[in-house]
Amino acid sequence: MLRRRLNRLCGGDEKRVDSRTIYVGHRPCPDTEAFIPSKFCDNRIVSSKYTVWNFLPKNLFEQFRRIANFYFLIIFLVQVSECI
Repeated sequence: MLRRRLNRLCGGDEKRVDSRTIYVGHRPCPDTEAFIPSKFCDNRIVSSKYTVWNFLPKNLFEQFRRIANFYFLIIFLVQVSECI
């Protein structure tokens, strides 16, 4: 009884249905009831750091952001340029 009063005060103009029909499987719904599938966002979780397309750029960035690795890259390029 208290619930009914609260529903009336809070805008509970919803129509109550005594029963509902749940269809399981791939049976078609009757023509009187239209089934509209709701659209949900994609909920895949990707926890990998690299993909096939971004492996080389990300890996090079991770390696050469450290100053020691960048130093050895510069030394390598100097030595290669002297050989040419």
